[in-house]
Amino acid sequence: MGKRARKTIPRQKVRPVPEYIYFPCAWTKRYGPNAWARVRFINACIRLKISKSQWPKFTVGSDIIFPPHRFQLLPSVKFVFEPPPFDFAIEFPSEWRQKTEVAFRAYCDDYVKRCVKGVDEMVAAGHFEKMPIVRDKNVSLDLRYEWAAQRYCLKKQFKELASDQHSAEKIRKTVGKILSELGLTQRK
Repeated sequence: MGKRARKTIPRQKVRPVPEYIYFPCAWTKRYGPNAWARVRFINACIRLKISKSQWPKFTVGSDIIFPPHRFQLLPSVKFVFEPPPFDFAIEFPSEWRQKTEVAFRAYCDDYVKRCVKGVDEMVAAGHFEKMPIVRDKNVSLDLRYEWAAQRYCLKKQFKELASDQHSAEKIRKTVGKILSELGLTQRK
């Protein structure tokens, strides 16, 4: 007699969501901010170990993708920074370093200026769009979605979610915005 194999339920994995500043226009509707919000919400459910039966019924998985590559610009500038020569007979190392750092900063400034010009041209041509960025230095994105998951899936009251750092009112506004983005109504 052999031992019976135990069935294991595959564990859900948290999928990191890049914080895009620009995103391809052609992908925005299907794979843009709304899709990212769904993945962030499901990630919060996974982190909080909320039963899958309590999750909202929106599609997550193969229909939500993130670009497999990075969007990089390599404008036509010298690709390798060449430091000025060090003339040890008449220069102190500190003088050479200072002169080299000034030259390197100028090289970086020129490179970034060309990259920004290229991005601006792609935005003007309608290939990319600037994404709205919501930053709250007092509340991490993960925590905001965890509040929303606890409110929606576990029906927790805002008072239960509040702490010394975050008022129930702030949490209510934050959660309301997230659930609205997701097209979910708050459960009473």
